This record gives sequence, C-alpha cells and structure tokens, in this order.
Amino acid sequence: MKNIFLSLFAFLLLIPFAGFSQERDFDSRMQFTAGNFYVPQGTGEKLFSPFIRNTGISFSNKISPSVSLHLGYFRWFSQTSFVGQFSKLGNGYSELSSLEEAKVGDVHYRYDYQFMDASVTYSMVDFRDQEVYLGLGASYAFGKDVLLKGKFRLDPGYEDWLVSYEDKNVSYLGGMMQLGYNYFFFKGRMNAGVSGTVRYYPSLPVQYYTNLNIGYNFSLLKKK
Repeated sequence: MKNIFLSLFAFLLLIPFAGFSQERDFDSRMQFTAGNFYVPQGTGEKLFSPFIRNTGISFSNKISPSVSLHLGYFRWFSQTSFVGQFSKLGNGYSELSSLEEAKVGDVHYRYDYQFMDASVTYSMVDFRDQEVYLGLGASYAFGKDVLLKGKFRLDPGYEDWLVSYEDKNVSYLGGMMQLGYNYFFFKGRMNAGVSGTVRYYPSLPVQYYTNLNIGYNFSLLKKK
C-alpha cells in the first residue's frame, strides 16, 4: 500500500511538466483523498507513521467563480494494529501513557472515528491550471473510545496490572480549517494536489491531517 501511495505522489510531482492545455469550465467536483493524521497528545504518535491513516471522499459545487460549498466524508484507516488485547482495533491511537497515573474513566484508546464535514472553500489563487484554496466549516465526528473501567496492581513495585476496559460510542461537533493546492490537467477535467487540515472538537485533542487528493470535475447543471 505504501508503494502505491508513493507512486501516486511521484505522479503528482510530474503533472506540472505534462503540458496539458487547460479549459476549465466546470461547477462541480468529486474528489478522493488519502493521507496521514497526527495527534500530538497521543502516546507514541509519530508524524507520517504509519504513512496512510485516513481516507475519504468529497463533493463540492461552485456558487461563484471563487467560492464553493463542500461536503465530505472521511475515516481513519491504518495497517498498524495495537498489541495484545487491542490488536483488533488497528485504526486509532492511544492517549494513556501510564497506568500508574491513570484514573478510572480515562480514555485509553480512540478508534474507528469517522467525520462528516460541511464547509465553504475560497480560491485565493486561481490561475489557469493551478489553484490555492482555503476552507472553513463545521465537522461532525463519531467513533469509539476505550475507557479504563478498573485497575489493580498485582505486585507493588512492578508494572504488573490487572485492568478492565469498556467501549463507548461517542460523537462530537466541532470545526475544521483546510489549506490546499490543486493542479488541473486533461483540460481541467481532472485535478490532483495536496492539502493540510486542522480539526478541533471540544473534549478532543487537536488533530492535524496531511493528504494527497485526486478529483474529477464536471458540470452538474447544463449551461445555457
């Protein structure tokens, strides 16, 4: 999977040298995205490791030459699994660094998170075959948290614990901000680019996303 992702990245780097003529005159876009997310507050979190941790799809429609309405669905995805009894999770991160300091009810893991976004995107730079845009909007997140239900130290002085956990379905309403770049080719019918997104929800750590995107542009309504 990582080799495929690196090949896509190399393809994006070559696009600007392809010399496609641009005739963009479309009002809608379907776009696929895949990339990484990073939560500084997470235990053992590393930037770009694993390389692919989220994927999604979005639809946007222009309401003016520079402004678009944007709807998106995204979810965490990873090939890395937690060890031990948490090997079944595989697509989240840990927030618990020490059982010694942990309290009953603390969040140990967050996983299976999904996101639905509604935002307004403004094209700050839109010249021929290139675009730089800024997006701002609301986001609804839902997933599962693993809470520490109980703990008992088996042997004082050693890190041997008997612990129990419980899963809890959670949801949060927050906001997102995105900065991105697109290059258009095949006469504007396709676009490819990169984006960075910050997500904030009350009671959740701030999340940072870096993604590669590829989209298909079309006209939803026939032009008069």
